[in-house]
Amino acid sequence: MKSLKKLSLLLLFAILSMGLVACSNISVTKESSTKNVVPTANKILVKVMIAQKSKDYTVKSETNLLTFAKNQLAANEANGLINSVAGMKSDPTNKAYLMFKLNGKVSNVGAEEVKLKEGDKIEFYISKF
Repeated sequence: MKSLKKLSLLLLFAILSMGLVACSNISVTKESSTKNVVPTANKILVKVMIAQKSKDYTVKSETNLLTFAKNQLAANEANGLINSVAGMKSDPTNKAYLMFKLNGKVSNVGAEEVKLKEGDKIEFYISKF
């Protein structure tokens, strides 16, 4: 009879322990899923790729790409065109120019006309003409 009581208590302890472990995993999941949320309504998150390296940036909503590039990427521009960014630059003598893609598509407007939106992906690259 004593061994049955011990076995019952051991089984109850094992079930309670498993319940506590299961509950603790739920709270960890909730914390990790909220770490990348942008905290304010007027800020957005954009991803920039330069020379095969990607980085996330927080920027004020509706900022144009030219202003963002000059302020946060140390870009230079001439006549409204970005001609260098993070060490990558145009070389007109070799007909190689700095270009950008927005969300995987070559832009048909200049950087000053592109208003950045939440989740935009900008890729800078050199293209020869």
